[in-house]
Amino acid sequence: MKLIIFGSDGVILDSFCGCGGNAIGFANLKSSLISLVVCVDIDRSKLKMAANNASIYGVSTDRIVFIEGDVTFILQQCYKDGILVDFSQLTNVKKVETENHKGYNIGGYNLLPQNIDAIFLSPPWGGPSYMNDNKKGYSLRSISLQTWDKENIDGQDLLILAKNACKTKLVVYFLPRNVNGHDIGKSVWRVGYKDMEIEKNMLNGKLKTVTMYLTQS
Repeated sequence: MKLIIFGSDGVILDSFCGCGGNAIGFANLKSSLISLVVCVDIDRSKLKMAANNASIYGVSTDRIVFIEGDVTFILQQCYKDGILVDFSQLTNVKKVETENHKGYNIGGYNLLPQNIDAIFLSPPWGGPSYMNDNKKGYSLRSISLQTWDKENIDGQDLLILAKNACKTKLVVYFLPRNVNGHDIGKSVWRVGYKDMEIEKNMLNGKLKTVTMYLTQS
């Protein structure tokens, strides 16, 4: 996967890490590019799978950390322009135990680092029906999520949260192959980005997914 360099010793947040495939790819880059990968998922069983996979691929235990929690809470409440803020006074913060699994730390928001430089977004696309979204193709508005405070947001709203939360405003968005480039471009413009690059991810000559890179000049 291509990576836009955002400085040395960067910290990247994998916001829907699942079993960790993308996070492991980031963590195995040179430490001078990425010093830490923060993996977030609401399902601890997936985090354990991701930790197990990280051990199989030889990821150093100090290069990756696993957070059980709601990424919308992290983006809305925990970071502003890449700096960790004090959210300890919120009464509805879910507290979870920290454990060591395969040598990696899995825990709650207390494991969040002080800074986040970039964010990788790979939200649920809506199940198998995403390929039949509409004749105009898939858009950020096609993504539907519920936030930690039970508000409904779409993929454009999620991009706004990510942009506000990270230091460099570098957001990498992983999307299905049937995206509507024109519609995506309009969403990106509304959020305030002027620089966008779309990478087509091919396998055996067939288009499988699309990765969008967003930066601010």
